[in-house]
Amino acid sequence: MHTLDLSWNLFQIPISLLPFFNLSKLKHLDCYENEIYADIDVPTLTPKFQLRTLDFSGQGDGGVFPKFFYYQHKLEYVDMSNIKMKGEFPHWLIRNNTKLYALYLHNSSLSGPLQLPIHSHVYFSDLDISDNYFNGSIPTEIGVCFPSLNFLNLSGNGLTGGIPSSFGKMSQLTELDLSNNRLSGIIPQDLIVGCNSLGHLILSNNNLQGQIFPKQATCKELIRLLLDGNQFTGSIPYSISNCTMLKMLDVSYNRLFGSIPGWIGNITSLNILDLSENSFFGNLPSSFVPPWISEVYLSKNRLQGPLTNAFYGCSELKILDLSHNDFTKRIPEWIGNFSRLTYLLLGYNRLEGEIPIQLCNLIQLSLVDFSNNNLSGPVPPCISFVGF
Repeated sequence: MHTLDLSWNLFQIPISLLPFFNLSKLKHLDCYENEIYADIDVPTLTPKFQLRTLDFSGQGDGGVFPKFFYYQHKLEYVDMSNIKMKGEFPHWLIRNNTKLYALYLHNSSLSGPLQLPIHSHVYFSDLDISDNYFNGSIPTEIGVCFPSLNFLNLSGNGLTGGIPSSFGKMSQLTELDLSNNRLSGIIPQDLIVGCNSLGHLILSNNNLQGQIFPKQATCKELIRLLLDGNQFTGSIPYSISNCTMLKMLDVSYNRLFGSIPGWIGNITSLNILDLSENSFFGNLPSSFVPPWISEVYLSKNRLQGPLTNAFYGCSELKILDLSHNDFTKRIPEWIGNFSRLTYLLLGYNRLEGEIPIQLCNLIQLSLVDFSNNNLSGPVPPCISFVGF
């Protein structure tokens, strides 16, 4: 038997795998979505199998890493996500299995510092150790140790210190998630310039500072750039305009300032734009977002002036949040062209005049906030306002 698939059942499977020790031909074992439990290893017994793939992900309490792992040298894929384990990151597992390309230990209750193997591992491409209890800094040599990484998720830990510049050596990296840690310092230029295949960069909810993007950046493959919940300062650099495939830009909850650049409209692929909770000021440029955008969040800035033609022609717009700014003049009549609009938040501004009757065209609307403005005149009969 080369392959044993027990996935999606109600089995109770011992993490030692003792019942399978005599299956000498076993190479692929899938225990996905069963109950994994900790049993007692028998130190005198060794498994007859050499596994290639092992999927333990699901639920349970596995205790410590079982001894059979130490006898495995041909592993290529290991997933033990959502199994509670004791101990530190098993760097020895990567060291002992030179052809291992994927290791998933998401939400596995691991702790301690993040220690890496000594030597470089050119086959290793996917590592997910998110939502654990690791502490200390990200090892400075991580890019040298894993030069072929394609996917890396270290989010939801207690990691501190800076982002190592050796990330720039991961030329094949397409997704990097370091969010929800306590990282500080700047985004290294080597990371942005060296990782020219990067499609998803997620650094949300850290203590990062400085400019949000290096001036030399190209990142033509970048699809998602999430930098929200940090302490970045300065303006939005023009280098982001080079990200011609960008679909989501979130720099909310930072300390950014300056005017909102009109060149954002040149990023025609942009679908979600979140600049809220910063200190942007000035008028909105005319048609500053691409026509196919669906969500725009600009709340809690210092934007001012009339809305004029800022969003004219955005027929795909579903969410527009301009609340808590200093916008003035009338609500434009062309807002009635947003046939897909579901959320319209214009509260806490200085808008005046009547609510345009064209809002009655917006049959998808489920939330409208016009509170704390200087609006007057009749409320359109087709709209039910709560607390208006």
